[in-house]
Formats: sequence, C-alpha cells, structure tokens
Amino acid sequence: QMDWPELECVLEFAARFSASRVLVADNDPDSSRSRASLAELALRAARYGVTPHLEFMPWTCAPNLAAARQRIAGIANCRLLIDAFHLARSGGSPGELTPGDPDIGYLQLCDIAGPIPAMDEILREARSDRLFPGEGEIDLAGLLSHLPGLPVSLEVPADRLRDSGVDAASRAGMAINAALAVLARTGQDG
Repeated sequence: QMDWPELECVLEFAARFSASRVLVADNDPDSSRSRASLAELALRAARYGVTPHLEFMPWTCAPNLAAARQRIAGIANCRLLIDAFHLARSGGSPGELTPGDPDIGYLQLCDIAGPIPAMDEILREARSDRLFPGEGEIDLAGLLSHLPGLPVSLEVPADRLRDSGVDAASRAGMAINAALAVLARTGQDG
C-alpha cells in the first residue's frame, strides 16, 4: 500500500530543504504494482524537483542490481542508488556497472570483509556492523572509477564503536576521513 498523502508531505519537505534525491526501497513482491508505484512516485516527485532513487538490498524485492534495473526500466525521473555494501553482499561487483551509467544517481560508501554470509548475518551487518571505507574488501576504487563524479554519501553503522564509548561526532569524523582517503586514492575530490 502506498500512502500518497504522506509521501506528498515527504516530497514537499525534501523540496523545502533543497533535497534533490529521495531513497526508496522495494518491498512489493508484485513487480507490476511495484513499477506502477515507482512511476507514480517519480511523477509526483518531479513536481518538487526530487528524484526517487531505488536502493537494492538482498532482503528486499529488488535484491540485486539486475532486479533493481528491471524495476526502474523506462520510468522517467527514477534512478538507482548503489550502496557498496549491498552490491557486495548481493554478489555483485563494480565490473557489472557501465561507466557513467545514467541510471545511477549517487553512491553510498562503506566497507565489509569476508565471504557473503547467511541472510540473518547480512541484515545484522547492514544495520550495525559495517566498516569504514578502505577498511574491508570491497573494490571501492573500482566502484568510484566506474561512476566518477557522482554524489557520495556514507552509511557506516558501527555499533562496536558506539558500544565502546566512541561518540556520534567522533564516529562521523572517522567515517568522513576514511571516505576522503579513499576518494583521494582514486583521484576524486571530496
């Protein structure tokens, strides 16, 4: 179900703060209905100067890059967000991305190490145990080189640090510094 009046409020709020992107997830198992909802959201969002960006996640109805591409195919004003964690944990790699792909509107950076675990562990990692960019095994340089110049955000929940007493401002600073170091190594500025 879509609560269109509530979503209009979100879009209006985004526009008021000059936010040009809104992240969406796909939890609708009916692909036709999902695409219709995305198209309607994209149409409404365009009136506010906002573009919905579908984020694929292994536990959603758009669990990987290929599924997300199918969900947004042909929908005007709808793009993809590539989260490095979800790309890696869905079995994807930067090599699947077309350099300069116009369907991709921004990136979320973090890092992770080790083989792809069971879904319960993927959920736990995603929500509370990611690594800072450059601390794990994700080919962030490859990701950034395929998609240069895109806006980058950080999503690095690190409960281990919070639980050991590292405050939110310090964790944010650590994440930013790690991301800037990765960007510098790839020749991109922050």
